[in-house]
Amino acid sequence: MSHGADPQPHGNPNAGNSNFNGNNAESRNRANPYVKDFEKLRNMGAELFKGAIDPKYALDWIKEIERIFNLLECPDEARVEYMYYLLRSDAYDWWLTVPGAQDRTIRYTWAEFLEKFRKQYVPDLYVDRKKKEFLDLKQQRGQLLKSMMSFSIV
Repeated sequence: MSHGADPQPHGNPNAGNSNFNGNNAESRNRANPYVKDFEKLRNMGAELFKGAIDPKYALDWIKEIERIFNLLECPDEARVEYMYYLLRSDAYDWWLTVPGAQDRTIRYTWAEFLEKFRKQYVPDLYVDRKKKEFLDLKQQRGQLLKSMMSFSIV
């Protein structure tokens, strides 16, 4: 597999065979049980992720993917497998740099994937800034409530 190529379904003995008919859904489904559910995932709006400079975009993408996973009652052990197929371009290249991801010697849990994803696409500075914004809003709300209460007492 060349660096930067889109992922091929693992466990598909016909993936590199030029005689394999890629349009034959039945053959694909037998060769890789994830294909059928992956097609459902995509039909429900799961978008491919090519990487992101904007941390909000990355977080929104994960939130939407998790919503679809929950709706499909996708088990945690299958989620990372599906993510492998949703990553493209820079995101796929990044995933190949994660130890054990390329040769599949390490099976990551969904929580481990999310941790690695957030570390890559959501910098600590962004998280700290959002926490500060939240605390500032909370403090402003508290001050507003105090002001409103003082007016209602008068």
